[in-house]
Amino acid sequence: MKKAVVILAGVLLAQNTLASKVVNKDVTFSEKTYGVCSTEMTVSVKDGKIESFSAVKGCPGNLAAIGKLLPGMEVTKVIELLDDNYCSDVPLAGYTSCMDNLVEM
Repeated sequence: MKKAVVILAGVLLAQNTLASKVVNKDVTFSEKTYGVCSTEMTVSVKDGKIESFSAVKGCPGNLAAIGKLLPGMEVTKVIELLDDNYCSDVPLAGYTSCMDNLVEM
């Protein structure tokens, strides 16, 4: 995912060559996933930080651990850490990872 504008759980990141601007919004929403075992993710953000994360189906141990690690993290840091993380060594057509789905949310 290499886009000029990215939205993660209500935090808008508009990037250009001169500056970056972050607009924080408090929001909770759920979104259907694609190309992964989980079927849906729910994220809550407050003051630019993730409050909670949960997923339906998928790898229960890994997703539960992620749900414990993400709260309190700044959305911008989550994007930086988890963007382009795939379930295999190389991206496969139509497949991604739960964390890449999260970044795209």
